[in-house]
Amino acid sequence: GKYLYAASDNTVAVLRIHAQTGTLTPVAGSPYSAGKQIASFAMSSDGKFLFASDCCTNTIQSFATNSGTTGMLTPAGSILPAGSAPHAVATQGHFVFVGTTTSQSNFTGSTVTGSISVYALDSSTGILTLKGNFPTPGGPQTIIAIP
Repeated sequence: GKYLYAASDNTVAVLRIHAQTGTLTPVAGSPYSAGKQIASFAMSSDGKFLFASDCCTNTIQSFATNSGTTGMLTPAGSILPAGSAPHAVATQGHFVFVGTTTSQSNFTGSTVTGSISVYALDSSTGILTLKGNFPTPGGPQTIIAIP
């Protein structure tokens, strides 16, 4: 790959990877603002888009990566609701998956539930459309989609 993407709190740093030495150099404009608290992110299978979950605002955001030229990030589409505490993001083909966690306390203790939201990806614009939510036992902290 040409670029490395690194999330830290509310920014995403984009670093060019030098093929011969492995040296990392920030691209112009890096780091980029990306919400309040990035919990996880994933790249589309074609490398054109980066999807970042924000656990403070409970949202998912799309960025165009410009990976063929500069590596610079630009917002793509709207920032969408992603459910409670979105901590995991994965992609597979034209879909983006976001794992969320909800904890409820009562007199006997707390119960953790979760879900995985499925979004359809418009591969030309990066726009996401919610297709459904699927409950999971416990709250998924990490998810991976295998092609």
